[in-house]
Amino acid sequence: MRRANILIALTHKEVQWYRNLGLKGRIEIVRNGVNVEPFQSAPMEVGDEITRVLSLLKGKFVFLWMSRLHPDKGADLFIDALGLLRSQNRNVCGVIAGPDECGLLKKLRKRAQDAGLSQNLIFLNTLSGADKIAILRRAQCFVLPTLSEGFSMAILEALAAGCSVITTQGAHFPEIVPAGAGKIVSRDALAISEAMISIAGAPPDSVAKMGENGVALVKSEFSWRSIARKYEQILTSLV
Repeated sequence: MRRANILIALTHKEVQWYRNLGLKGRIEIVRNGVNVEPFQSAPMEVGDEITRVLSLLKGKFVFLWMSRLHPDKGADLFIDALGLLRSQNRNVCGVIAGPDECGLLKKLRKRAQDAGLSQNLIFLNTLSGADKIAILRRAQCFVLPTLSEGFSMAILEALAAGCSVITTQGAHFPEIVPAGAGKIVSRDALAISEAMISIAGAPPDSVAKMGENGVALVKSEFSWRSIARKYEQILTSLV
């Protein structure tokens, strides 16, 4: 890495990690990208399970957690925060979707039951394609209380789908706040629930505007065209 003319980092945190290794050369931040169009196109045909879930969510304000079921991703905090929120707003519903790679699902189901969320929280397996997009587009808010991310494609896809976002400093996604696309909060259930209460209690057009701001952010900064343009500028400067 010392011999490289340039190092590419995904986040400011990665720049710090490079510097901690004693690397003094040029570093540029270039994020990952996403194709926005599939997340904004007309609804596609989804599977029977998702059709059933969408029916259950009808009329509800939906908070979505979607990631790997791993201790660092904060599904437990999402459940605790949803429980606090439900005590003030019964018209909310949560969805947890992702692979159970650490054997946490049974404990999370028990946690949800103890929090009185048996009728307000739906667990789904790994989602992909039209099923994933359908759930993202149905949710009003995406919540990821992560401990640390290299770069969260889950957050990026949620923004592309028009979800407002609640996440933590560990996501290293500071663009969300100045864009007006969501909130970055402390990694504890109370702070997360307060943010969820704020968004669920906001006027519908305000929540929709946050989603629109997220889409605009992705189109301007995270489309593959914009990512390719950044790489072109970097390569031009090198030659």
